[in-house]
Amino acid sequence: MYSVRRHINGMLFLSVSALCAASVWFHLQDEHPEPILETARSAGRVGALPASVQTAVLAAPTGPSAELLRRYNAGSDMRAFVRYALQHPENGGYFYAVKVLQQCQESAVGVRADLLHAYAAGNDAHRAGKVAAASDRLHRRCAEFDFDDVAENRVRGLWKAGRDKDPLIQASVDYSNAFDADYKNPAESAARARALENILKLGDPLLLDDLNLRLALHADEGRKFFALGGRRFDLNSDTDVGAAIYLLPCAAGLACDETEFDMSARCAVGGSCVRSRFEHVEQSVENIPGAYARILAAYDAMRVAVAARDARFFALR
Repeated sequence: MYSVRRHINGMLFLSVSALCAASVWFHLQDEHPEPILETARSAGRVGALPASVQTAVLAAPTGPSAELLRRYNAGSDMRAFVRYALQHPENGGYFYAVKVLQQCQESAVGVRADLLHAYAAGNDAHRAGKVAAASDRLHRRCAEFDFDDVAENRVRGLWKAGRDKDPLIQASVDYSNAFDADYKNPAESAARARALENILKLGDPLLLDDLNLRLALHADEGRKFFALGGRRFDLNSDTDVGAAIYLLPCAAGLACDETEFDMSARCAVGGSCVRSRFEHVEQSVENIPGAYARILAAYDAMRVAVAARDARFFALR
């Protein structure tokens, strides 16, 4: 088979859908004027992590996909990782393989050489170096794949095959179906609650990342909102629940530093080079007083609920 490395010679394969999903932010407003979540510990200056995050990183995941997650977090040659993952469907290997292949599909963009030139022209060698390093990380992740490896029909085939033997794919499909039914008719919420309980029991951060905003998004009488701890956050909230959900996989064990796919992609493609998802979120709201503290408060409350496998926290009551 023809090698992606030989044919592309340095092109990066970034999943457009993953980038778009990660960059969606909802600014939601609680219907009640009083605070509903205690303020979490301040993360301090840019880049500092709250104590709850540090604790989560130190506590290794113990679910069925724990070894897959460890290898995913540490890996650079993801072709070897995919080979390993496909040998362990009972632990979520097909789910992990599909996620990696989606990240490396050819329907994406190339290295942003224009960014490097712009930073060089502006004597910003430090930023140019970070963009180059991120580009190199992404290239190393995907360069060993052949076109047939990342073909869309193969990815769809693996997902379909995993529905019968991969617990993470089964959980994702079950939740998607239950979410669609509940979103159209809140009377169907019981199935969604059961599906979410199963996801929280599995405790996998990529599965949480896959749910994204659907984790807490609801619709009732034509209104859309997030539900947290029995309260509703409308679309004009000064608490960015979407940003807090974006951080949640970090508490479940995902390596959310600059080497993570999403962080590397943001740097290589958009020039936004930061040390972690937390720093990215903090910078995105740095001109809104108190916004980051509110996001951390929502994040910390969700982190506790996920650790306790409390699906009711994300449900309408």
